[in-house]
Amino acid sequence: MSEIELPRLRKLRSRAEDLMSNLTADLRPFQSKFPSSGFRRKPDSESPEGDINITTTCSCLMSLAHSGKLREFYKDDPDQMIQSILTKLMNAPWMSSGLSENNAFTTSLMIRLYGSLAQAKVLETISISAPQPKRWEQRLTFRKFIGFCKRLFRQSEPFTVYLFQLLPTDTQKIVETIATHSELSKSQRADLPKNERTISNALENLIKSCIFYEKERFPDLVPPDEAVELISKSPSDAYRTAQLNRILLHCFFEEEIEPSKKQSLSKIASSICSHINNFRINDYPPSAAVIYWCIDGIDNAKLNLPVETWNELCEFATEEFHRQRSLVVARHTAMMDPVAMAMSASLCARLRSIGKGSKSKAVKWKPYNLPSMIELESAIVDLFAEQTKSGLWPKYFPLFHYQDAGSNFCYTFELLEAVLVEFGGKDNHLLQKESVIRGLELAVTSCEVDRLDARIDSKEDNGPQNTNGSTVPYNGWNSGGNLETLRRGQPESWPTAVVHMFFGELVQVLSDHIQQILLERYDATYPNDQSKRIDDLLDISVKLPGKSLKNTLKKTVIKTFSAFKGDAAKALRKEAIRKKAIKDAAISALLFGPPGTSKTQVAKAIASELSWPLVEIDPSHFLQKDFQNIYVQAERIFEDVMDMCGVVVLFDEMDALVQNRKGNTPSDTESKFLTTYMLPKLLKLHDRGQLIFLMATNFLEEFDEAIKREGRFDLLLCMGPPILDAKCKCLHVFLESSDEARLSGKKSDHTEAAGQLIREFAESDPVIENQLALYTYGEFRRFISKLGHREDIDVKLNKLGSKGFAKEVAKYNVNVGLKLDELKDIDRLKLRIRRKPLDFHLLDDIDSVQFKREDFEEAAQLSNAIRYVLARKESKSQF
Repeated sequence: MSEIELPRLRKLRSRAEDLMSNLTADLRPFQSKFPSSGFRRKPDSESPEGDINITTTCSCLMSLAHSGKLREFYKDDPDQMIQSILTKLMNAPWMSSGLSENNAFTTSLMIRLYGSLAQAKVLETISISAPQPKRWEQRLTFRKFIGFCKRLFRQSEPFTVYLFQLLPTDTQKIVETIATHSELSKSQRADLPKNERTISNALENLIKSCIFYEKERFPDLVPPDEAVELISKSPSDAYRTAQLNRILLHCFFEEEIEPSKKQSLSKIASSICSHINNFRINDYPPSAAVIYWCIDGIDNAKLNLPVETWNELCEFATEEFHRQRSLVVARHTAMMDPVAMAMSASLCARLRSIGKGSKSKAVKWKPYNLPSMIELESAIVDLFAEQTKSGLWPKYFPLFHYQDAGSNFCYTFELLEAVLVEFGGKDNHLLQKESVIRGLELAVTSCEVDRLDARIDSKEDNGPQNTNGSTVPYNGWNSGGNLETLRRGQPESWPTAVVHMFFGELVQVLSDHIQQILLERYDATYPNDQSKRIDDLLDISVKLPGKSLKNTLKKTVIKTFSAFKGDAAKALRKEAIRKKAIKDAAISALLFGPPGTSKTQVAKAIASELSWPLVEIDPSHFLQKDFQNIYVQAERIFEDVMDMCGVVVLFDEMDALVQNRKGNTPSDTESKFLTTYMLPKLLKLHDRGQLIFLMATNFLEEFDEAIKREGRFDLLLCMGPPILDAKCKCLHVFLESSDEARLSGKKSDHTEAAGQLIREFAESDPVIENQLALYTYGEFRRFISKLGHREDIDVKLNKLGSKGFAKEVAKYNVNVGLKLDELKDIDRLKLRIRRKPLDFHLLDDIDSVQFKREDFEEAAQLSNAIRYVLARKESKSQF
């Protein structure tokens, strides 16, 4: 499957895991002094009580949610804290370092945060799972543009005088031209849309850079409550001032400017995606990176967009990809941008995924015109060819320009995280390529080398730290966008969060890729629509409270993993099963009992119920080379199994490898040592909580007692023959038909009547009833097949009658493994305990008596039937 060796993949993953283990410690110092105000960008950033940094806080929350660490980070009252932060984010002006309010970048980041929280199931437990509507408009639009220009140009009010004088000279001339012409020429009318955008942009710049409010400017205006609240807050900051300016502008020009409406996050997402130009930031064209982040949030949050919007996004993504790809292929060094090419490829890949319904099944469109995955993967291979030896990519063209912070580029680890999400799946082939693995290794090396460790004087620290020392440690990464912190060697919060998101995705895709290799190595089987599930099994009586194998499995093992069916099992890598958190949680089971009692079928049914692969491991896997190398092979097997997640593992026929360590038989020395070796391995596998493992054996007495203890197997289940009632009700499954295609898998009047007859025969003779109960699935099938076919079985049984049927049972008993008559040996073997006489023809009577193997003479050779009865008493739950 892959030209890359497993040890290399595991080593790369281990390096990423080591760095990722620092996530919470890295981000905690960047918290605001007021935790509900989110995170600060730099160690010396202020922590004003009512303020919240949107871009930084979104990045940090996404990183914590992505890694499954969000609730752990806010461990005191996580749901309340997350809800408080989200409320502040929704109520704050969506601005970033001088960008206008509700700009495409900040809006996309908020949508992406919501998608991340939804994907991590964080929103399920807090009341803000559907964020409250927000007053949102991307730019000012006019109801009466000409009327606005006339009113502004007249300057008959204090505010219009102030506002007009603030406009740039060329914008003033546009206002004057429109206001002073009673009739506009044809060319002037054609220029109206352009002039509207110019004046709208000029007003947006004034909103974020000036202070509109002075009481004298608005003598007759009655501000709304939200404006009064902002006016009362002192001191005000740039964000609140911009928010107040927007409200005042709308109120003052109520008739001329379209009102800003409160919209749900879903509506905001639909609005910003309604036209590609809505993703323009300042004078920069729409970038694939910003659009990708927005679509990522929309997809993860399962928000819906109109079909025409999806089609326009596909058209843009395709055109942008081909343009960027052609420049890279042509080696146009002045214009090519491999990072933009890769982000457009990632956008195309996500749109393909959404259009095919693999993630958003509600979508009803098909992405026919998008580039093929072969084209997209080829572009990613070319991306890694442009990677420098440092593990990073050069800075090509900026996404946009911050007025207060300089140009913003797509950070290397934002790029790599997107590439891994879109091209790291099991249907992709990038992780099989040497150049890609080498590139990822270089990127991780860059993180190891460039990780910063700074000490901030505790008197100057504005974070939440309470320390007795003179300094506060800050660890993480710096994107290079802020020269001041870069010169000081200080990390910043948002690049630190982004790098950790890259680590999390790298660990995930490597783990999935390693698992795919292992599933091929062990010839895993996958359930399909025809696979039998738990309810399709013939039930077995077990000596547990439920008295039913099917009920026991559904209420324990299946219930434990019910939230992780199918692809959802990936979440187990981040939130493994912890037994204390789930009542009757079961991760493992020891299945024992006579041969032919469907132990393998139970493993397959559990796998089918959860839509998980099944891996069967037997002694041949341990003995692939020779017995002397069994420990080396065992180490490899358990290393492989520990790498699996969302898999049912069946250790089958393991009797010889986990023998009881009592006694000193020389030939068993190696097996007993192997038993000692396996004990901690099974315990570790159980504690890991990421898969279900079962061990199957025919009889339990030779198993070491330590293997059976709590902490390794949660259920000890004696697998006996199916109960007689289940066999009779499903008689059709035991019988072949001359017209198999027509009757296969279906009951008929013949089989139903025959099943009822067998129950009547059995009820009239307890010996017959109990002996039939001891027939395994295969034995019962062969017995019934001798009596007739699907088309005539009821007729044949009627002819036999109860006496004839009893003779057939007696004749067939010679060939079965569990003979009812052998239970009489309990008396002949001189059981050393005294009790009232038993009826050895009744299994329930024998089950009710408490005795064990030690009660028999030491040299006694027990029959299979007695061993089975003893084994039934071993069934128990060990939660």
